[in-house]
Amino acid sequence: MSPFGYCTWYAEVVDGTPPYSYQWSGVLTGTAGYVSGYVSQPGYLNLTVTSGSRQGSNSIYVDVDWNAPPCW
Repeated sequence: MSPFGYCTWYAEVVDGTPPYSYQWSGVLTGTAGYVSGYVSQPGYLNLTVTSGSRQGSNSIYVDVDWNAPPCW
C-alpha cells in the first residue's frame, strides 16, 4: 500500500455468538469491527476478537510501497 492512502481493514467473524469485542493493535489501533488510517511504516496489524469466553486472533504484515497506488 502507499503511505499516502487512507486504508480500511474489516474483521469478518465466522464463528461465535454476538456481541463481539474487537481489539486492533500494531500499525493501527481500534476497538470496532474495522480499523482505518494512514500507515507510514511497515509492520504488523493484529486483531483479537472475543465472543463470551472464546477468543481468536490473527495478524497481517502491512508493507509500505512508496510507488504503489493509494488505497481509499
